[in-house]
Amino acid sequence: MRSTLWSLVALVAFALPAGAQDVVRVGDAEIRFGGRLHIQYEQGSSLDAEPGRVFARRARLKAEVRWGDAFEARLQPDFAGGEPELEDAWVALRPWPALRVSMGQFNRTLEVFELASSNDLPIIERDARVGGGPSCAGIDGVCSLSNLLGELDFVGRDQGLRVEWDLGDGLVVSSTLTNGPGANRADENRAKSLSVRTEFSPRDGLAVGVFYGLHDYLVDAESTDPDTRYAEAIGVDVVAGAWRDGPRFQGGFAWGDNWRAGEDARFRGVHLLGSWYLPLRGEGVFAALEPLLRLGWADGEVGAEGPGRGFVVTPGVAAYVQGRNRVALNLDVVDPTVGAVRWSLKLQSYAVF
Repeated sequence: MRSTLWSLVALVAFALPAGAQDVVRVGDAEIRFGGRLHIQYEQGSSLDAEPGRVFARRARLKAEVRWGDAFEARLQPDFAGGEPELEDAWVALRPWPALRVSMGQFNRTLEVFELASSNDLPIIERDARVGGGPSCAGIDGVCSLSNLLGELDFVGRDQGLRVEWDLGDGLVVSSTLTNGPGANRADENRAKSLSVRTEFSPRDGLAVGVFYGLHDYLVDAESTDPDTRYAEAIGVDVVAGAWRDGPRFQGGFAWGDNWRAGEDARFRGVHLLGSWYLPLRGEGVFAALEPLLRLGWADGEVGAEGPGRGFVVTPGVAAYVQGRNRVALNLDVVDPTVGAVRWSLKLQSYAVF
């Protein structure tokens, strides 16, 4: 796999300067290259060993290939961790324009907050990550809805089959049937995980989604005969407004099984994100400002006593240079049921090409 990823890097390096164009034609294929580089500085109340750090949050190259209107593919590695690792790797067939069937590695089709690209989201970290130890039942990290869905493997990348069907009149149904363990990991059993999402857009700038996830997991995974069980997640979300065009609101609510906290444990949570894209006049460096506020609450073990709940508040602002290229500042503040309030200040630059 590593040689394949480095081959993609070489192809980008040689093809782009040669043509200085967005699309490269190789035989019957049209190849479009792109990428992103997100550099983050983080300073937090719990970073005692690291009083401040700068690191590459994302460093991705992307190649999208099309053969006419019916066949396409995407390959996207990430180099942020030092070693290349696959993010997206899929091939898709369109039997007719309203239906697309994909095989490979991609995001599980569930909650809209997780499906949105990090290039578009005004928030720096979906899960409001703050150091200092676990604060939510069963999982490692902040008790936020996004973190719960991710740690419980209901969202994120996985390998399998994806079907997207545009039924017309603003109604789209999408579903994924995947291995379950997540990106770049082999299947652990013969069971599969299912995600189904139905989204209705009655008009431009408004979308309402309903989703259901069924995740397979192993009990006593170290034993010679581990048992396979299933956990469920159900939720709704809504989006009003467009990217980089005035006010925008995004909210979601979900509940389900917290299988990492115990067989009978349940979770629930909500997150709300509002932002306002404000174009700037004049000939300055920045084209627009976008203030934002995220409010979140989650309970990792409904009905149980102890450190199972937490609130998240994130004020922030982004300054846009051009398009999606920007610099953003967020302050994630986490208030768990048990323990002290923790915070993390994050500054991130977004280079999108």
